[in-house]
Amino acid sequence: MMPRRNWISWLFAALPASVGIFGIILALLPYGILKPFTDSLMPDGNFNSLKSWNAEVFKVLFGLGGLVFLGLALLTGLRRWKLFGPFFKQLWADAGHFFASLRPHKDELGFLAAVLVIMVLAVIYRLEYIYSSLHHDEAYTYVAFAHSLFSAATDYHLPNNHVFHSILVHLSTRIFGIQPWAVRLPAFTAGVLLVPAVYWLAKRLYDRWTALGAALLVAWLPILINYSTNARGYTLVALFTLLTLTLGSIVRKQKNLFAWILISLFSALGLYTVPVMLFPFGILFAWLFFGNQVEPVLTRPS
Repeated sequence: MMPRRNWISWLFAALPASVGIFGIILALLPYGILKPFTDSLMPDGNFNSLKSWNAEVFKVLFGLGGLVFLGLALLTGLRRWKLFGPFFKQLWADAGHFFASLRPHKDELGFLAAVLVIMVLAVIYRLEYIYSSLHHDEAYTYVAFAHSLFSAATDYHLPNNHVFHSILVHLSTRIFGIQPWAVRLPAFTAGVLLVPAVYWLAKRLYDRWTALGAALLVAWLPILINYSTNARGYTLVALFTLLTLTLGSIVRKQKNLFAWILISLFSALGLYTVPVMLFPFGILFAWLFFGNQVEPVLTRPS
């Protein structure tokens, strides 16, 4: 006879299992049945975001959500949550090592102050253009996608939708209003953050003076100023590229679970912005594949 605590575990697992099965059923329904059913769940009787041309996206999301909840139910029923204990313990320890490695040396404070000055210059160079009228692709990004969070996340009828960027544009315009500078704010912010990102990467690969020169070039180059004031996702992809390459320079030498999770996160966000992120993603793993063996402990860079 099954022990009482096992019955209790499976009882707690019943709710996520029911949600999981429900999600998978939704994923298997044809659009002609799925649309009326989801409409009936809405207070106004119309699930506006679900259309015939994006139904497959919703069905994939329903299916993946169902599988996640079924996995949660299985872990709960089998009482396997404790297996994640060592994982999270290692993740916590590696996060501590990672952030400790970021603390600057005293002799680097002058360089960091210079980076801040360069960031201010980058802002000044870009402010001249952020208020100008929107171009066609920028306006289309908002009108067709970013006006709605669901449209930004699910509508890909044209590759004009740089999905993660469109989501950020939606949030920016909801907070600050529909203004050209608010539409461009995500690209603008990512363009300015390229300055410390390239400094971090160049410092790890070369030295601080080289890193400072690279940061100055990023702040000043007209092409990067143009991309930073164009409401498209290219500066986000550039930022995620620099961050993943920098993190790759860490895991190439030292084992660190937290750094690997950040690589996964930034790579996923880059691919969710523009699929061309696949190229720097491939470069990163080719570099790691042909790189040196890792060392057991994360140390602070010199």
